[in-house]
Amino acid sequence: MTHKKHILKGASIIGSASVVTIIISLFKVKILALYVGPVGVGTMGLLMTVLSLATTIVGFGINTACVRELAHNNKPGKMSLIRRSVNLVNVIIGFITILIVYIFKAELSILLFNSDSYEIEVILLSVGVLLSLISSAQLAFLQGYRKLKEIAKYKIYSAILSSVIGLTIIYILGNKGVIYFVLSLPFFSVVMGAIYSKRLPSTGRKIPNMKEVLATIKPMINVGTAFMLAAIMNETAKLFVRKIVNDNIGIESVGQYQAAWSISMTYIGFILTAMAADYYPRLSKSINDSRRTFLNVNRQLEMSLLLASPFILILITFSNPLVYLLYSSEFKQSGLILKWQALGDIFKIMGWSLGFLLVAKGKGLQYFLTEAAFSVTYVMLINYGISNYDVEITGYAFVLAYFVYLVLLYRIVKITFRIKIARVNVTTFLVLFLVSSLVLFTHYYARYLSYFIGCCAILFSLLKAYYYVSNSGLIPKSITRKISV
Repeated sequence: MTHKKHILKGASIIGSASVVTIIISLFKVKILALYVGPVGVGTMGLLMTVLSLATTIVGFGINTACVRELAHNNKPGKMSLIRRSVNLVNVIIGFITILIVYIFKAELSILLFNSDSYEIEVILLSVGVLLSLISSAQLAFLQGYRKLKEIAKYKIYSAILSSVIGLTIIYILGNKGVIYFVLSLPFFSVVMGAIYSKRLPSTGRKIPNMKEVLATIKPMINVGTAFMLAAIMNETAKLFVRKIVNDNIGIESVGQYQAAWSISMTYIGFILTAMAADYYPRLSKSINDSRRTFLNVNRQLEMSLLLASPFILILITFSNPLVYLLYSSEFKQSGLILKWQALGDIFKIMGWSLGFLLVAKGKGLQYFLTEAAFSVTYVMLINYGISNYDVEITGYAFVLAYFVYLVLLYRIVKITFRIKIARVNVTTFLVLFLVSSLVLFTHYYARYLSYFIGCCAILFSLLKAYYYVSNSGLIPKSITRKISV
């Protein structure tokens, strides 16, 4: 199997699962928006951000580092010890979190919701933290063993079950059911993770002693702490953005921002999720071989840019109709925000491939600096610009912040690894950015011309992506010939 075909096969498995989960997610959020409106969507965004931030803080980056450790090791005994230790530590941390939250539930309710009447929601969020830690570990094990088919099934079934139960609760309870809607995904992720983790080699029933656990976990914490701090910075930034928007404009504008953010992250997540599942462990294995690393990075960049191009162009060209279709006519401002976020995603995708170099090498400080550069720039631009540009500043700031992120990241990677980006990838990146910018700015002055340019660009990008995939050998020649005819 050629290197390109191997990358595409891995991406196609996870990508196919992502397509299914995207459709499910869009349906789920559409129904949620119809039942609870912008206020409910804004509340969901706040709860999900708090849950994600809390999970990141108490997780110490252990699950992220676990993938790297499993990819580096090929001894069954060592890999089993890693899994047992990670499971035990996650459960202990999760229950300690629940205990602490229970003690300070009133104070946390006031801090998060400006009211002491949300104590039950706060306690339930702490249970969600435990579930998220366990499910993240299960996913890390599957990823470390590169069980891509199992990961795909895990994601699809978790999404289906959580959507059915979550929406049923919303139908019955309305806005009061948003907290249960949020918790449904980590709950069913644990259920499906338990099922598919059984297909991995048995770890045995022996519970490791604390000396073994500490010796195993310590290097993962050393590596994971910097990644944890970076993730905390990102989640805190998102929380600050929602607070800035809420304080200056109101919760309805938070819903407008959340809608655009959800669409952007969902579609681009199709590419990024597919990349992380196979690319991260593969890069971790080859990180000490400069030639293989150069090949891995540039092949991944080539695939990511080509396959992401149609999605980005579709988002920029048809953002307004998409928002109306996926949410409702109440989300008018989300369309413009989405256009700018899609433009910023070009920088994000470019940086994502390079950023994994730092993760795979264990360069925690450098990784933290690049993530901090994005988060600080993003929040500052929104804080100082919201009075002049309203909620649309969240889109403008997204582009500028990821530009700063990419410039700094490329500089660090070039110095640390002496890796250059292949000319074909630089060309693809520049063409995509220029064409996307043309479509976006034309929208302000000649909307129908913008649609025409966008449709032409989408068609060309689809043909380019098809040509890339067909040349990889992933599509049978008989099918390729029929399509060509």
